[in-house]
Amino acid sequence: MRTAALAFLSAAALALTTAPAAALSVADTRPLYFAGPGGYGFDAGALAAAGLAPTLQAEADDNWIDAAGVKLGLPIAIEIDLQKVHKNPQARGHKPNARKPIIADSTWTVTNDTGEALEDAVLVFSLGDTSGRKKKKPIALDGNLVEILAYSFEGEDYLLGAVRLGDLAAEGEGSSVSIDVRYIVAGRLPRKGNKLLLPPLGVSGLTGWSAIPEPTTGSLIAVGLLALAARRRC
Repeated sequence: MRTAALAFLSAAALALTTAPAAALSVADTRPLYFAGPGGYGFDAGALAAAGLAPTLQAEADDNWIDAAGVKLGLPIAIEIDLQKVHKNPQARGHKPNARKPIIADSTWTVTNDTGEALEDAVLVFSLGDTSGRKKKKPIALDGNLVEILAYSFEGEDYLLGAVRLGDLAAEGEGSSVSIDVRYIVAGRLPRKGNKLLLPPLGVSGLTGWSAIPEPTTGSLIAVGLLALAARRRC
């Protein structure tokens, strides 16, 4: 994948404390693991199993905008605030897995620092290239909180997580928006002192995308017309 086109840069890592568990469990989520080509997106079969399909589409020549934590000074600046740790098996000495993963909610404040207004912006997520890593940590986003963006490049099809940001003003009021991001991690996290560090995610801003029509609308109309015609013939 051409990183210049997607401008995927790591967001700031989060410190995951040993907060008490809450009622939310993995059964209340739709984990979408970064198991697509190179770890850049999701697996098509997993999306189908979760009942999800692409609703957004983008091309390489759309307006991809560099994004990252506020300290890096990129055109899209992000502040991340950990809100709640629903599940943390590692804090109790257990190894997180797909059945009992770490689940943590965060709020991301996304600010437009490009100097110009952005229309219908979205934030696109990726884990980045994991092909050279010895151990690939299973990391997912909750499919209940993201849409799926389809993107093709050099013969490879990518399915990426995305959240609509809406219109962002060039500065001042209306240039920032807050979104909810839920981390799901089925593996041990690295420690720093008495804290666990959530994995950084690759992010990019995007405008110029197009919406994908509901995939079943046309087929449902066709089936309805055929059923009506059959009834009239009886």
